[in-house]
Amino acid sequence: MRKTSDWVTFIFNLPMTSRPGEKFSYCSCNFYLLGEIIYRTTRLTPHEFATKYLFNLLQIENTKWLANYKGVNHGWGDLFLHPADMAKIGQMVLRKGKWQGNQIISELWIKKSLQTLSGLPDDKGYGYGSWTNDRVGYYEAAGRGRQTISVIPSKNMVVTMLGGEFDAGAIGKYIFGSIKADKPLQFNPGDYNKLKNTINKIASVPGFKSEKINGTVIKKLNKKTIIFEKNISEIDSLQFDFMSKQKGNVVFYKNGLIEKYPFAVSTNAYALSFDPTLQLPLALQVNYKDDEEFILHFNQLCRINNFYFHFVIKDNEVTTMMEETSNFIKTNIVTTFK
Repeated sequence: MRKTSDWVTFIFNLPMTSRPGEKFSYCSCNFYLLGEIIYRTTRLTPHEFATKYLFNLLQIENTKWLANYKGVNHGWGDLFLHPADMAKIGQMVLRKGKWQGNQIISELWIKKSLQTLSGLPDDKGYGYGSWTNDRVGYYEAAGRGRQTISVIPSKNMVVTMLGGEFDAGAIGKYIFGSIKADKPLQFNPGDYNKLKNTINKIASVPGFKSEKINGTVIKKLNKKTIIFEKNISEIDSLQFDFMSKQKGNVVFYKNGLIEKYPFAVSTNAYALSFDPTLQLPLALQVNYKDDEEFILHFNQLCRINNFYFHFVIKDNEVTTMMEETSNFIKTNIVTTFK
């Protein structure tokens, strides 16, 4: 679809595999169509519409939303919000469309949107863009990589979660296990200090652990061009430039554009920079698995995608295996080296 000049025509030309209403299948295209409906009806893009009728009313100021060739936002995702702002949306849903006493969205629409319209296994279901579980009693906006806004009316609770490379289910059990009551807990100085010390420890910057440099690998890779076949990272080719034993730069060539980012040669540290599209942070690290395998970790952080490129260098040949952990993709990329 992304390669076509008319997304709507492409979507409606897709073959039907079942009669409408017979079988549930999540499809991102449906939400792009909703964006087109908003745009054609109001002449506002989905982002402009959301800003006017939702974000401004919730005092949400810093948002970004990727759009296509005609400026219509994707609809299915690629919306960037801070966790606290996500929680505002969840709180409004929990309060049946109200925010600070004002009715932002119709209470009737909130109720209808959270109904289970499509039943799924394990008591799960789907409503108007929300995943539902009527038995447990929660509703969830969930994105790839487990970016979530969870609304749990029975606990009077909203949970937002952002991040990558973690099992959301494993974290969820600790969150739910910590729920004790709907009223404030009694102050416990010992537990409070323990929590404070733990947060400080997590927030502290670890000491830089330099990766042992493999001179042979660097000599073979440094300032050489690694060319990829077409792949989901959209990187056509790249070059490494090692500046020292602890750092360097990598240059990505993508669809005729050039992007240059620093990396850390380390086992526990990353070099941070910003992507040119939305000025959102990126983290890059390189290290070695053994004398032949060299790994580039390219984490797009706010853009969810998290790539590991495993380069195996033998003689004058390079083979590449790519992992993308938010999509659970692991694939070999045909690679040439010059």
